[in-house]
Amino acid sequence: MGPHDVRAVLKLVMRETGEPTGDMQRGLILKAPAKDAYLWENKKHKSIEIRPCGFFVLQEKPFIGASPDGVVSCACCREDRLILVKCPKSLEKFEESEVRRGSYPKQLKETSLYFTQVQVQMGITGVAAVDVFVYDTEKKTLTINVPFSKRYFEGVVEKAKFFFLSYVLPHIVQDKALPPLGSTPFIGFVTNRDSD
Repeated sequence: MGPHDVRAVLKLVMRETGEPTGDMQRGLILKAPAKDAYLWENKKHKSIEIRPCGFFVLQEKPFIGASPDGVVSCACCREDRLILVKCPKSLEKFEESEVRRGSYPKQLKETSLYFTQVQVQMGITGVAAVDVFVYDTEKKTLTINVPFSKRYFEGVVEKAKFFFLSYVLPHIVQDKALPPLGSTPFIGFVTNRDSD
């Protein structure tokens, strides 16, 4: 497996783990009311809307993808922004673990996994800002606007490329039963041979 045991991370990446966690299920249930709360809090923006957007893939590196929660647009702002909705059990605990102390306006820590998530979303979609909207069931909310950092994104891409080539690709090729070459029209290799 190499110098590091990455089997647990590999199982997550390959979706070989079990059921969604309680926190994941909570997020799915609360996502729609959270988006409604975001729109209500931002009603000063003319004709504001959140458009669904699906899954994006980085063209040059198709092993990197992202699925933003939506694209926010309005008639008064010149540029769209993405939205990432988070629904923690406690807004206070979220702020304690994810937000830079003393920052105003509030800023995500660069060590936050959400910081990496939104940088990848922006890098792939070409959208220059994300509103991280934090919503809990007590109707407490927090919006953190995160600008794109090209430097940070390029660093993540290099690390993801290394991880994919060193661990994911070998796992796919060696550990999974692939059909024999030529048995399916979707898998095959083309080689250039010199004629004899």
